[in-house]
Amino acid sequence: EMKTSTAYQRRVSTPTEQGFTTSSAAKNLDNYELDLNSRPLHIQLSPSGVSRDNVGQFAKAMKAQFMVYTGKGLFSVSSNSSGKFITVSIPNATKSDLKRIEEMIIQLI
Repeated sequence: EMKTSTAYQRRVSTPTEQGFTTSSAAKNLDNYELDLNSRPLHIQLSPSGVSRDNVGQFAKAMKAQFMVYTGKGLFSVSSNSSGKFITVSIPNATKSDLKRIEEMIIQLI
């Protein structure tokens, strides 16, 4: 019954942001494959210019995600602030990696 309701049909058929999908955004990112203490570090940045403010917000997100990270496996964090994307992934991250990653991103922008 719910699927046939007018409100449901409107939500399903209402377009989101025109022409924007996660996959199209991912295609427009600058990709960096780096090394951090003999571990592969993958960084993706918006080519349209990430600011220091964006990096600061991303660093806060990294610290928050690290609080629930078990220390094993892939540590992965993404941030979208005002259309500026930052994504980082590294296996077996340590707390000291967070500051180094932030510094590396600042060097890349």
